[in-house]
Order: sequence, then structure tokens, then C-alpha cells
Amino acid sequence: AAAVGEDERNKLLEQWERVSFRIFGLFGRDSRAKVGDYVRIGYRIMTNDIELRTYNQMMGELHNLGREFPIETAVNDGLMGKDFYDSPDACRYLLWNYEEHLAQASGSGATFDELERIAIWKERASDSIEHVFPQTPGFGWEGKMHMAGQPEEPVLNHVGRIGNLILLPTVLNSEAKARPFVEKKALYERHRLRMISEITAKEDWGLEQIVEREMTIASWAKHRWQDI
Repeated sequence: AAAVGEDERNKLLEQWERVSFRIFGLFGRDSRAKVGDYVRIGYRIMTNDIELRTYNQMMGELHNLGREFPIETAVNDGLMGKDFYDSPDACRYLLWNYEEHLAQASGSGATFDELERIAIWKERASDSIEHVFPQTPGFGWEGKMHMAGQPEEPVLNHVGRIGNLILLPTVLNSEAKARPFVEKKALYERHRLRMISEITAKEDWGLEQIVEREMTIASWAKHRWQDI
């Protein structure tokens, strides 16, 4: 295989991941997308193709691989306002990356809770994701699914948005899922994930909070999966 340094190899793998998540996670393409291009790049690298031997040549090919799938469009069209719970594997992957980002942002040497990580990843993806605003809301959730000065909107239009989703190591039963926000916060606080702390810091939870958090996550995602 072409010779590159360890740092260069890690950057190439990181670019590969960024392009792949844009294509399959955010744009939602199935496994047939770009398969020929992936195979050709891999083959050319492993056979020491003269035109694909240097770090810059390989990185250029990976940039070309994702050229049709720019990060701005991927986030704006594939994440913002979308029911991201419909893609539970991509949703869990994105949210765990967000958790790692929050850990890193909290200071040098900060880490995430390993037991929480294990508990999240041993579940089915859909079972590890919690809707803060319930899919079937009970008492205490009335009149919260609207923006200021706007009429109430259908719950199902918004509960699957990334701003309303968190990772939770323990699956809440159906009764707990529908509890008022203050009671759900008490259940969330049993866990040590940083994204949960973002939720429990809020006094209330409705469409305004969902949109605000979605914008925060989208802004981070545009940086996280942009080309190197």
C-alpha cells in the first residue's frame, strides 16, 4: 500500500468517516450509493497506483468522493426540521459524537462515563434514544408545541427532530415517557451524560427549546463533518 505517516493515515481515515457520514447518515443514501467509487479508491490505494500514492493525492480523491454531498446541504436538508428518529443508527451515532464534543469542550482531561457508553451501545439504536417531548404527551405538556405568538402545531411533526432527542442508557417505561417535564428531569438526572445536563438545566420544554437545541447541534455538525 502507499506509504503515508501515521498522522496522515489518521487524517485520511477521519476524512473517510466525514464523507461517509454525510452520504449515508445525513443525506440518507443506502448502501448502494457510491459503492463503485469506494471500491476503486480502496483498490488504487492498496495496489500502489502511481497516481494515488501521496497523502495529498489520496486526500484529494476523498474530497472528490464527497463533492456531491457538501456539509452545508447535508445538515440543512438532512437534519434541520427532519424526523431524525426515523434513522435511529445515524441518530445514535450523531448524538454520541455530540456527547464526546461536550466532554471535550468541558475542559482538558474531561471524559465521558464509560458505563453509560456501554449501556447506550448495547441497546438497539432506537431503544437508546429518548424523546424529551413525548410522542404521546400526557398531562403537563399542553400548549407547548408552538413558537412564540404562533398557533399550536402537531406533536408528531416535531418530536423526532434532533433537538428533542437525547441518549439515555435506561429505557423509560411508557408511563415515565409521558410524565410532565419536571418529573422527567428527575429521572434524567440519574445519568451523567452531558447532553442530559443541557436538558435538565431548562425550566420548561416545548417547540422553542427543540428548535434552539436543533440549531446548536446543527451548527456543531457542520463543523464536525466538514472536509478536513
